[in-house]
Parts: sequence; C-alpha cells; structure tokens
Amino acid sequence: MTRSIVIAALLLVGCSGGGTGSSSSGTSGTSGSTCPRDLPQSCPSPEPSYATDVAPLIQAKCVQCHAPGGVASDRPLTTYAHVNALKQDVLDQVYNCLMPEPPQPALDETDRQTLLGWLVCGAPDN
Repeated sequence: MTRSIVIAALLLVGCSGGGTGSSSSGTSGTSGSTCPRDLPQSCPSPEPSYATDVAPLIQAKCVQCHAPGGVASDRPLTTYAHVNALKQDVLDQVYNCLMPEPPQPALDETDRQTLLGWLVCGAPDN
C-alpha cells in the first residue's frame, strides 16, 4: 500500500511540474537533456540495500550539499532517519531530474535506478 501511495503522489507531483526549477517540457533544469521519467513499476529484485547500495550513493552524490555547512543543510541526508523523513522529496527530486543540481553531475543510470528502486520498495532500512 505504501508503494501505491508513493507512486500516486509522484504522479501528482509529476503532473504539476515538480519542484523549483522544473519545467513542464520534461527537461531537467539547465542541462537541456530529457528527463527519462523511469520510475520502476515495482520493487526490483534483488531489493536495493540502504546500507550497501543507497547510503554510499547518497554519501558520494548528495551529502556535499545536504549536510551541515552545505547549501541544503536544512534538508540533511546524512543518516537513514534523515533520508527516510525526506523520502518523498528525494523521490520527487530524483525522478524529475532536479537533483543533484548543477554544477554537480547528474546521477548515472545505475545510481538513478538504485535510488528510485529503493524508494519504490518503501525505503527499507536494510
């Protein structure tokens, strides 16, 4: 049921154009590239692990801004509790190709699918 709620909320956000810096044309921010809109239809198998797959990805790609002293320190992503509390925002931002913001490089296909897949699974602390 949680997965259905997350997907429904995502579809509503996607239809409304997403957050700051989004456009209705399906392009990401300043890069001009098309956002793939590639949310997994179901929890992937094997299920991505927070400890081994997601936490290292967030550490490498997000914590530079989403930690004390970062430009988004008011939305920290340094612990599972932080990420879990913001999971809908993370889903929205990643799905709509809004994070990471330039000049940081966009998530590659593997990282994007790992993070979106984990969120579709309900963001388990595994």
